[in-house]
Amino acid sequence: RRSGDRDLIDEYFAQATARVPMHWPTYFRYFMVTTEKWGGSHERMFRFAQESAEQAPRGSAIHFLVALAYCEHALTLEANTVAQLRNAFHADRVSTALYAWLNATPATLEEELHQPGDGFRAVGLNHFAVACYLCGASKEASALVAALERKIMPIPWAWIAEGKRESIHLGFVHDRVQRELARA
Repeated sequence: RRSGDRDLIDEYFAQATARVPMHWPTYFRYFMVTTEKWGGSHERMFRFAQESAEQAPRGSAIHFLVALAYCEHALTLEANTVAQLRNAFHADRVSTALYAWLNATPATLEEELHQPGDGFRAVGLNHFAVACYLCGASKEASALVAALERKIMPIPWAWIAEGKRESIHLGFVHDRVQRELARA
């Protein structure tokens, strides 16, 4: 893309967020143009996702951008194996995103995970469980998978299904991830 196009997109994003500061569709659309496939870069995509999540209030759908960034990165690598992704990222980066989303500290993580939550919280936990698993943040992924209490959602678990059996019944994906995390 030309730099003039990028400047125009940045200007539109600034205008839109000036009117409605935490508008999920605006953030999602801007996120997409930060991805490598649409003329951005991995660095820009991750920076935007992290900064947006840090600014967003607790419970905002904008926190999904961090998990989406990891999924987008996986798609560009055509990485279907956990090992490829585990080598690509450091666990501390995932931990930072996780704690920012939960508005928690490591000391309060367990308490935060086990409090009853609404539908958004369940969707968010599913996304972050998968993102942490893919990135090799085993400790955080284990805590998140346990907090799900087997309430998994098709997205994002379908993204990591291996084979026909797991694609048909996502519970098998969840079980495989639990076994792998227990060995980690």
